[in-house]
Amino acid sequence: MPRCGVERSTAWAVRFRRLAWDYEQLAETLAGLHFVAFILMRSCAQHSLRRALSMPGLRVGGDGPMMQNGGGISQPPDPRDNSLFATLPQEDAARLLPHLEPLTWALGDVLYDPDRAPAFLYFPTTAMVSLVYALANGLTGEMGVVGREGVVGVALFMGGASTTSQALIQSAGSGFRLRAAVMHEEFRRGGAFHKLLLRYTQALLTQISQTAVCNRLHSIEQRLCRWLLLTQDRVPPGEVRMTHEFIGQMLAVRRESITLVARRLQAAGVIRYTPRHITIMDRQGLEARVCECYEVVQNEFGRLLGGWDIGHVPERSRA
Repeated sequence: MPRCGVERSTAWAVRFRRLAWDYEQLAETLAGLHFVAFILMRSCAQHSLRRALSMPGLRVGGDGPMMQNGGGISQPPDPRDNSLFATLPQEDAARLLPHLEPLTWALGDVLYDPDRAPAFLYFPTTAMVSLVYALANGLTGEMGVVGREGVVGVALFMGGASTTSQALIQSAGSGFRLRAAVMHEEFRRGGAFHKLLLRYTQALLTQISQTAVCNRLHSIEQRLCRWLLLTQDRVPPGEVRMTHEFIGQMLAVRRESITLVARRLQAAGVIRYTPRHITIMDRQGLEARVCECYEVVQNEFGRLLGGWDIGHVPERSRA
């Protein structure tokens, strides 16, 4: 994507945030703004992916996505282990709790496919989900990630019903799902649930748009550090292990490029690298090397979701 396109998209995103703040009390207007932003930011990300994916040798498959340490998947935890759900007032949470269905997901499970309306809104707790865009020729790239900080299936309440992306499990784990009919009923109340989902959507749009900017303007090392940090923020501590094959697919770069960067980071003691896995050893070392995009996403999540640190589950979720 041309540099001018990135600059215009970034400028538009800033203007949108100001408009959203001004019109926050008007639910219908805010929802409409979010929907327009969702379409524009997704288009920006897809253009960036098409440009990056034009290189040969990057296909779905290979060693597979991220893998967890140890064997098996733990039982579904408390719904409040999802930080977004944990911020709901007690009254709102009590209405939804009877309708939440606990689930465990295996590596590669698909939550929804392109151009098909999701039947549920998903609340991951220990699992991590990739929002992936795939071209007709099999090339693929990641547009965003969702873990315990958010929800999967924003198209359900944004009015678009479906999206062109696919949501698949990148890290096996647990979560909960809420039927679309129940979600719509609660959303139409216009209360805390409605406001929280719209704010989360704006934060997700920031992540998607910042990913497009980052993939266009920053080095592979900076992008890899950003991706590793975003991943570690969204899964339980100590469980971030992944293949460089899959990382290459998600960052829309050659596997060989990931290998070279991983070797440099290992020499610096930041990660431990093997042909099949990358394990984070020094988070501060990653933070020292990452580009500004990681902090932009962190700050926006904190601003929109009540100052919550995306890397940690709120204390009230452990009550």
